Amino acid sequence: MLVCGKVAVAQIDSRTGDFEGNAAKIIKFSILAKKKGAEVVVSPELSLCGYPTEDLVFYKKFITDSKNAQDELLFKLGKAAPDLHIFFGNVAQKEDNSSSIQNALFEVLNGKVVRKYTKRDLPNYGVFDEKRYFTVDSSQDFRFKGAANAAVAICEDIWNNAPLDVRESDDMIIVINASPFSAQKRELRLKIAQKLAKKYRLPVVYVNLVGAQDELVFDGGSFALDENARLVSQYPKFKEALTFNREVHSGADELLDMYSACVLGLRAYALNNGFSSAVIGLSGGIDSALVATMAVDALGSAVGIAMPSIYSSSGSVADAVELADNLGMQYIEQPIDGVFDVYKSLSSKFTSNLALENIQARIRGNLLMSYSNSNFGCLVLTTGNKSELAVGYSTIYGDTVGGYAPIKDVYKTKVWELARRRNGLDYQELVELGFKGSINPIPSSSITKPPSAELKAGQLDSDILPEYSELDAKLEQYIENYSEVGDDIMKIVKLAEWKRRQCPVGPKVTSRSFGKDFRMPIARRQPNMTATHSA
Repeated sequence: MLVCGKVAVAQIDSRTGDFEGNAAKIIKFSILAKKKGAEVVVSPELSLCGYPTEDLVFYKKFITDSKNAQDELLFKLGKAAPDLHIFFGNVAQKEDNSSSIQNALFEVLNGKVVRKYTKRDLPNYGVFDEKRYFTVDSSQDFRFKGAANAAVAICEDIWNNAPLDVRESDDMIIVINASPFSAQKRELRLKIAQKLAKKYRLPVVYVNLVGAQDELVFDGGSFALDENARLVSQYPKFKEALTFNREVHSGADELLDMYSACVLGLRAYALNNGFSSAVIGLSGGIDSALVATMAVDALGSAVGIAMPSIYSSSGSVADAVELADNLGMQYIEQPIDGVFDVYKSLSSKFTSNLALENIQARIRGNLLMSYSNSNFGCLVLTTGNKSELAVGYSTIYGDTVGGYAPIKDVYKTKVWELARRRNGLDYQELVELGFKGSINPIPSSSITKPPSAELKAGQLDSDILPEYSELDAKLEQYIENYSEVGDDIMKIVKLAEWKRRQCPVGPKVTSRSFGKDFRMPIARRQPNMTATHSA
């Protein structure tokens, strides 16, 4: 009989395709778990091959490499952690040697697989597309001699109230997951798991992946429930950990969680793609200030380039200087008036107000990319927020330039909230969170002043857009809740889709982010449609 307190949770960061690195983590945490007296150690969904695999599973080499890595892992686990039940996830080829690939959970004891369970409920909504990649084995028999006394499931298997193979001899239910972060997602996971515990009157150990892959951020936050569905363990968020039941860590903080998800997504994207620093165009506004702070928190270093024009206020330049000083960033000031004048002199066709505004943004984007090209390892970060992307309030090939967009899924009103929350952290909290920036970095005037692109004299966002509190409320209803909010807003959002398709990826932090969650055709007919490709 298993003792629930002897279950160790290996909340690890698995990188897609990094079989060697992922196996090393499973071995490391297994050895540590055994030393601490664990009987069972559990790692997340697809922890050996990484999640999501996407189209990699269509390539024979990836499947062969995953099988070879698993065989080697089994051999090493048998030597390093004998008599320990070890659960991990990996892709698996169906036993009939067909091309069918499965999302599988393996239980290993003394270097041998004693149980294989394949995911039954394949999610196919939002960011999930698992029916494209995996097959279901409805006739599977996954109880073998020597298996631990625990029912098992993989992520979505518990979300739709499908029956599990729970037996009288089971002491608990183990669920391995790669559940992406979004606002209030943790509370939803907890409710699903509590329903499961109540149904079977068994403890539930819920193990979640931590890390990030492209637009998906995995927040960890694994937990355990007792047989009465009471939360007895809450494991760390946004970082790797080996923990046991009865350990309790901090609870929900929606703003801090959202900020942490953006930082983790940025760090993972940069480092996994070979970037060690970032470069940001500093306007003195709140968006670039928040992105710069995230960059330093994530990477420890960043470069800020201020590119003022005749329309930039002295206050904006001063705010950019203060931000860079607070964060310890390298600061470069490169006025663009001379280059702007050259563009204006090239042709009389460059004289419309919109063209002149867009030229300034594109000059700045060109300078940022040129800096990145000249300083390898420095990733250009796009500073646009979700509200701007929704309504197309951005210049394509201008302020949309960049390799990663940290606040792409953050509404403007939430940008202000995140800035205030980040400024409220003390030094000890920064250390605990693993942030590398300073306390109170964002100038108060960047938070309080009216937002403006400063592309013409006296310009304010409110000249064109409703107040952001009003706009964001409608956007959230339309995008997150699929609600009709008025033809004016819906038309603008639809017409801006062509721009969004060309924007860089960024971390998903809401329930429905632009990209895989939000799939709108670009070329479609609707009443009174007009071209917007001049923006």
